[in-house]
Amino acid sequence: MNGFVKLYRSMLDWEWYTDTNVKSLFIHLLLKCNYEPKKWRGVEIEKGQFVTSLKNLSEETGLTSREVRTALDKLSETGEIETSATNKFTLIKVVNFSKFQAVELGSDKQTTNERQTKDNEKAKESQTNDKQTTTTKEIKEREEIKENKEREETKNNSVYQLIVDMYNDTCVSFPKCTKLSEARKKGLRARLRKYTVEDFKLMFEKAEKSDFLKGANSRNWVANFDWFISDRNFVKVIDGNYDNNISCVSNSCISNVSQKNSSSSNVFLDIAKEEGLF
Repeated sequence: MNGFVKLYRSMLDWEWYTDTNVKSLFIHLLLKCNYEPKKWRGVEIEKGQFVTSLKNLSEETGLTSREVRTALDKLSETGEIETSATNKFTLIKVVNFSKFQAVELGSDKQTTNERQTKDNEKAKESQTNDKQTTTTKEIKEREEIKENKEREETKNNSVYQLIVDMYNDTCVSFPKCTKLSEARKKGLRARLRKYTVEDFKLMFEKAEKSDFLKGANSRNWVANFDWFISDRNFVKVIDGNYDNNISCVSNSCISNVSQKNSSSSNVFLDIAKEEGLF
């Protein structure tokens, strides 16, 4: 742990400087790297390299393992570090270590090789700067799109589950909805473009009070969750087409009305015809 590292003010313009996790981890890597070649358990560890693990880096920096892994991936993508893993350890190399560790054993002069390395790296960085900036921007945009999509999906799934729970708690006379399939999510997503969760609540409450929907019809047919979330059925329940006070028509009553007047304006009769219940 002898010696020290240099941090140039140009680091303020570094693309990862505003990313707290990446910046913190990178400075930690600089401090951990060997300032001269060493051997570790028979393995030659070169200058600018060191042996570690995700767990150790997490404990040493206070970052979570996931945060450490993400920061390492970003540094690898932009060429700041190189990593190689075995079943026993992970070897990390800071590619431009000579740029940050310009002195050896307390000396205040750079070696010729280090100066040449620094000049070569500067020329290379100048040539590839635009490409790296574009690549980094694209990566950031893709990550933001992915995070937004995951966040939106999580939010939607919570709303879908809320509606399913509301149905199971309210419509106790109907078959339970036990699985939130993709088809059901699609139906709920379509309904939520026009209706609110409160509309769902009202619809379920009206359905639970409807004798017709619970089987009081000529075929003893009972509605279910998939039937309710159909756009055509949803709006009819909301409009009160199945309310008991519209008509308490029994199977025989439907038959009598049909015989008397095939063009009857009885709303309940029309609904029964639409559903093919007689």
